[in-house]
Amino acid sequence: MRYHSPTYLPCPLRLRRPAGVCTRVAEPTCDSCRTARESEVVMKGYVIVDTEVIDQEAYSQFLERIPGIVEGQGGRFIVRTSDVEPVEGGWAPKRLVIMEFDSLEAARNFVTSDEYTSHDDLRHRAARARIVVVEGA
Repeated sequence: MRYHSPTYLPCPLRLRRPAGVCTRVAEPTCDSCRTARESEVVMKGYVIVDTEVIDQEAYSQFLERIPGIVEGQGGRFIVRTSDVEPVEGGWAPKRLVIMEFDSLEAARNFVTSDEYTSHDDLRHRAARARIVVVEGA
């Protein structure tokens, strides 16, 4: 999905421009136009996993296999931690993992891939998990 950032303002030439930025000359105060294509932002896809480990040995085996699959699918780990500080509400994850992919479709493809789902038995034995896929910038 692509969207136009709210920091880009409409201009008389029916293009979109960032306020105070010129792409034609190096004058930071110029309001020269940019094309709509230059102002588009490609949204990333994220897999967010809230995990409670119930079998540490099985979980360790699972962790040995997953990084290669994530990287092979074009993803990268953003967060992998058990140091979670609940602030409000009832959500208190024991372990939180966030993976980033180039698109929402790529994130969905990862969680449904044969490479990942082939480890479902091990993952279910190792931990209780809540997994969501989201789109963001």
